[in-house]
Order: sequence, then structure tokens, then C-alpha cells
Amino acid sequence: MVDPTGIEPFRFVNYVVEQGRRKTVDGDIPAGDCCVGFINGAAFFCRRDIFLKLGGFDKNIFLYFEDDDLCFRLQRNGYPMIYVPSSTVLHRKGRSTRRSLRGEYSRAWHQVRSRMYVCDKYGLRQNLSELRRKALLRSTRAVLTLNFAKALRHLAAFRAMTVS
Repeated sequence: MVDPTGIEPFRFVNYVVEQGRRKTVDGDIPAGDCCVGFINGAAFFCRRDIFLKLGGFDKNIFLYFEDDDLCFRLQRNGYPMIYVPSSTVLHRKGRSTRRSLRGEYSRAWHQVRSRMYVCDKYGLRQNLSELRRKALLRSTRAVLTLNFAKALRHLAAFRAMTVS
């Protein structure tokens, strides 16, 4: 998978396995086909029978982290995930809707809610009070620098962490 700038973000492991730490590596991408612990959902192919056997995508995850969840379940059930660098998918992140403040807020809110759900589902630790504090601090800093879209994203993250 490559983004519109030509960069190929690559993660060797998924969010669940890394206990809530996302590790993206822009170098050291495998040159040939190999088994990996995570495949981005934008470039993910799975046999239908296996997908259905595992219950498909978790209906509680609206956006974001559905690929981490599915990759974890595939691994847990002994299915290999094979990275094939000769196949390329252009992923235009965040381009399914026009850019707007409402969209920024919605994307940030769903991303945090999905992350929280996945963490709860797999018993990953989260320090919500610290995450809320950081979100408010970042939102305030963004307002002071007149970056209102960024401020709104951090405010959405804060709100997502305070709603039960």
C-alpha cells in the first residue's frame, strides 16, 4: 500500500499484539513475499469462508482498528497473513468525504472510540485520565496557534474518552 505521496507506511505487527502501541516502519520493508503480523485494511484480501468463520468485521467497530482486530483473530486462529510487495494499492486516506471541521471531529471521535473498544475487548491497559489530559492540552495549544481543525480533533478525542 502506498499513500498519495508515494510513501509506503508499513507495520510489522498489529495494535493488539503490541499492547496498544502502533509501530510504523517506513524503512526495512520486506523485498519479497513473507508472513507478517499485520496487513492494512486498505490492501487486505481474505478468503470469504475464513472471513465468515471468524465472524467478519466486528460490528462494534465503525471506523478504524477493524483491520487490527481481524488480523489478531486471524493470527489467533492460525491463519498466516502474507505480505506481497509486488501488489500495490493506492490508499487515499481521508478522501472518502470532503474536508470539513465536522468531518475532522467525526473521524477523530470514531478513531478514539474504536481504539478504546479494541483495548477493552482485548484487555489492553489505557490510562484514560492521562490521555484526556493530553487531549485537552493539545487542543488548547492548537487553539493558541490558530489551528482550529487540529484543536477540534483533539477536543473530539477528549469527548470520546469521556462518553461511556
